[in-house]
Amino acid sequence: MQLDQVLYGLGRAISDHIGIDRPERADASEANFPSYLDGVIEHLGGYAERLVLLFDEFDVVDQTFTGPEVAASRFIPYLARLVESHSRIGYLLVVGRKTEEMSEVSFGTILKDSVTKQIGRLNPRQTARLVSESSSGQLEFDASAHDRIYELAAGHPFCTQMLCYTIWNRALAGGAKSFPVKVSTELVNEVLPEALEMGSNGLNWIYDGMSKPSHRLVLSALAETADPATGGSATLGKIDMHLRERRIALDTTELSSARRDLIAWDVLVNANAELAFAVPMIGAWIRLNRPLEALQQQTALLNPRAQRYYELALESLSRDNYDAAIEDFRNALTANAGFVEALRGLSNALRMRNKAGDVHLAVEAYERVLDLEPNEPRTPLLELLAEEIDNGCNVITILARYRRLKEIGEDSNYLHRGTRILVESALEHEGYGKDVDLTIANMLYSALADGAGVKRTKGEQRRRMIARYALFAVSLVPLGAALNAFSALDMVGMRGAVIGGFASLAGALIGYVIATDEGIRSGLRVIPGSILICFIGGLLGQYLGAEGYRSVFAYGVGSLIAGLILWASQSRPDLSHRITLTQPTTEEPHRKLLEALVASWKQEKG
Repeated sequence: MQLDQVLYGLGRAISDHIGIDRPERADASEANFPSYLDGVIEHLGGYAERLVLLFDEFDVVDQTFTGPEVAASRFIPYLARLVESHSRIGYLLVVGRKTEEMSEVSFGTILKDSVTKQIGRLNPRQTARLVSESSSGQLEFDASAHDRIYELAAGHPFCTQMLCYTIWNRALAGGAKSFPVKVSTELVNEVLPEALEMGSNGLNWIYDGMSKPSHRLVLSALAETADPATGGSATLGKIDMHLRERRIALDTTELSSARRDLIAWDVLVNANAELAFAVPMIGAWIRLNRPLEALQQQTALLNPRAQRYYELALESLSRDNYDAAIEDFRNALTANAGFVEALRGLSNALRMRNKAGDVHLAVEAYERVLDLEPNEPRTPLLELLAEEIDNGCNVITILARYRRLKEIGEDSNYLHRGTRILVESALEHEGYGKDVDLTIANMLYSALADGAGVKRTKGEQRRRMIARYALFAVSLVPLGAALNAFSALDMVGMRGAVIGGFASLAGALIGYVIATDEGIRSGLRVIPGSILICFIGGLLGQYLGAEGYRSVFAYGVGSLIAGLILWASQSRPDLSHRITLTQPTTEEPHRKLLEALVASWKQEKG
């Protein structure tokens, strides 16, 4: 409205109350309104103090509006000039906030010289008197009923009125046979839901009058955490936890500010380090009509920092700047861990960047989405699970992803794809032949429920173990025999040949054991080949006529020949699908931050 419109409406209201003709628009304009007031005072016999102007909800105009003619931006300064020129008129300004919370314009121009009077709630004695006098002798409240009314309404006039009105209707609805009708605590409790419904418009005005979404969210969280109708209370930490469980995160400063404001406005009270509703009926109405589920769309409004990071991440993602997008998604989730849209974006950005370990973190991010929104589609997660299995990584992770695929993707193409990859990888690792590969193959066969594969790999591992123990024992025999034959053969001149042969045999056998431990697939089956190598070593020893230190030389040559031949005889094809027993590490800049987020999600879930 323009200022002239407001003044014209005020002039008509004054004229109607004192019984004079309504002014023309020109008479109640900004320029002529002081003259109009002079005429009103003259009609009142010259007593200006007989005119009292009451402005209810005056703080509604304490806002910033643009436009030279808008009343909200001009009325306060105009009223200040009016007070100065007509100081004997009474001015009552009713505000819903403390005067120090008003703007500097309001306080500096008009409120600084005002006398402040707080309009509080009724005390128990005043409430009991109001209830008794209003019942007109038709109702008789016992002491416990008076107490219960005060417990619920806490002296709030509107709430007391609604409660007593419904009590009156309930008590007299059937046509009482005798008066006064007794009112008990039970009746007060019975009519509470009806009173809340009847007073819904007024209670909604109180709730929606909160200036910030954070105020409303704290009230709704408190109402859900502790039943106001039974005098429930909760700590600020418990309220914060309840909000986070509902995927709503308030900044610490915002939460503390809301607590401070609500206590200052007498909406909440601080009792024994816990918060409770100053008027339990208001809390009961909020619990019934303003659940947090209905307010979750306000998350962007109450957490602008998280929203801004999310918008920056989307901008970076549109430019294919995945590093920046991942960082900003992470920042948004740090500000609000339940920001589902940011979780989806993080999972998508990680998958698109696809650096080492990114798909793993993308899976964890989308698992978090499903924790928060169980009805979300599973297909993106199935794709990620199959992709991580295909990429290859730690075998424990691979098996966990495969179990998850079977859990949520039964008989899906993604499960068939994962099964095919595991079968191919198991066969490939079994064929590669190293001990670690046999272990991996055995684990994969177990996950696939392939009994034949499990039996085959375990048999090969068992043969290798037997071969190592047997060859180690055999290698000791020729050493002992060589020492015993040293003196007996001295007379026939064959000492050097025998010692060289036995030394070469021992070296070949030990070389074979070393080569086997490095991953040769042979097991016991290459022992015949090792005998040939030992024979060659023996001939070499005889040729050298090894004596003394030369027997050591023959021993070493035999070991070297055995190791080289056995190493060269193995086939080591390149693995196309690499699965390891240890998780690969990376120093990628965002990795530790993302892994910390995943760890916190898992801890919260646990």
